[in-house]
Amino acid sequence: MKKILTCTDGSGYSAVSCEFAASLAQKSGAAVDVLYVTDIRQYEMPIVADISGSLGAQPYLNLVSQLQQVENYKVKMMEDSARTVFAQAGFTGQLTFLHQEGSLVDSVDALQNDVDMVVIGKRGMNSEVAKEHLGSSLERVVRACVKPVLVTSRAFRPIRKVLFAYDGGVSTRKALDFLVKEPIFADTTITVASVEEKGRPPADQTIGEAVGRLLAAGRRCERKILAGDVESVIAAAAAPETTDLLVIGAYGHNRIREFFIGSTTTELLRTQNMPLLCFR
Repeated sequence: MKKILTCTDGSGYSAVSCEFAASLAQKSGAAVDVLYVTDIRQYEMPIVADISGSLGAQPYLNLVSQLQQVENYKVKMMEDSARTVFAQAGFTGQLTFLHQEGSLVDSVDALQNDVDMVVIGKRGMNSEVAKEHLGSSLERVVRACVKPVLVTSRAFRPIRKVLFAYDGGVSTRKALDFLVKEPIFADTTITVASVEEKGRPPADQTIGEAVGRLLAAGRRCERKILAGDVESVIAAAAAPETTDLLVIGAYGHNRIREFFIGSTTTELLRTQNMPLLCFR
């Protein structure tokens, strides 16, 4: 990897994202861009519109000006906070802070061609009052990214044990290429897991292909064949005691199918308490 993009909003989850980005960048020698996006919707709140209508244009303009001053102060705090996390993590590489206005999804989409991985926290500023919900932009970021997206958990810990959910599909082949090529996985143990499903090749045959490539690349590798509902058995296999990172192919089915039967990716993102590395 040459460059990692990590997203911050000042929350505890985004601080952990910076820790993960620092660790991966140290191992790979990558530069890091830290992105903070000002959500322009805050200037379109109903309360602002109401004040504008009842008090006239001048008080409205004054209020917007004050909001912008607060946001400028917030941007400086975001940068200082992010740089502090990277410094405490011992990161000595190239670090760039980016501030943009608009939506996080659009900003990440515009920047992803220049990076090799996107790192984002599972939840944002409202995590304490919405513990069972994903961050408002997370699913859209994962869906929009053609680059790997690392969704980080509440706390940082080094990645030593990886569970790779492999089904031989396009997205998991992309993940396999990444695991084979990237030196950040040189010191990890990778367990390749496949679920027996009707109408698909035998799981052992599917796993053999992935295990062979990983072993040829010098990776420490194990195999695991699972039976049952994909979401449930993968979640059970990815126990915190045995897994530091879950690698999955993300959103492999079309949106209409997901509407009727749900998305395994979204459910894993919501329920897992460990980092997930997602590939589209």
